Amino acid sequence: MVDAHIFVGSLNPYLNATPEAICREMEKHNITKGILTHFTGHFYNFLEGNYLLRQIFDNSPQFLGYLSVNPHYVQHSIGDMRKYLPNDRFVALHFSPTYWGMDWEEEPVKGLLNAYRRFAKPLVCSFSLPQFSVAERLAKEFATMQFLILNLKSEEWDEAIKLGKNCPNILLEVSPYLLPQDIKKACELLGAHRLIMGSDYPYFPFSVILHLIEASGISRGDISLITSGNARKYFRIGEEQ
Repeated sequence: MVDAHIFVGSLNPYLNATPEAICREMEKHNITKGILTHFTGHFYNFLEGNYLLRQIFDNSPQFLGYLSVNPHYVQHSIGDMRKYLPNDRFVALHFSPTYWGMDWEEEPVKGLLNAYRRFAKPLVCSFSLPQFSVAERLAKEFATMQFLILNLKSEEWDEAIKLGKNCPNILLEVSPYLLPQDIKKACELLGAHRLIMGSDYPYFPFSVILHLIEASGISRGDISLITSGNARKYFRIGEEQ
């Protein structure tokens, strides 16, 4: 299985996810690949977070990662793209308008995405419901890129499915914030091939998302796509990684 949304590092003493702790928990649940976001890069300093994430890869073949950027610092973000994205262990670009504040603008984001085109890798992004119109505009303007929308909540799910229908290059994360019936609905209306599992560990234990998927009543084939097949195709995960 592949978990597409794991935090590493620490945000506070109660959410300190070390690589060693993550590995132990992954082994318990037969998760063979984990894609990491560093707490530091996500919430505080994306340059430091990207550097710390790169260090983890040296001794942890089961980990891949997302490169964090921030459109308030376009040139610094592009510099990190050039430095790290040639490394196959960085499998996608991550940006999160939710954590940039309400004054962020689309044009700097477009500048980053234009610079990102050359790497031919997908994106992962966090958009809340009020920002779905922005996500749709970006997905349509950058139609050759694929977008995975993270952290979707049950109350947003119907609109997220509509967003996926409007934009064939958008995939949705199956997260612990959903209900089993949400997963089944998406499989029926959008297709299991458009869904990717992410645990949001350490906010939730791995068992939560696995239980939600099992409880949804979908077929074993759909479960296999959501927990493994789609992520391996989307992030181009080979056995050598």
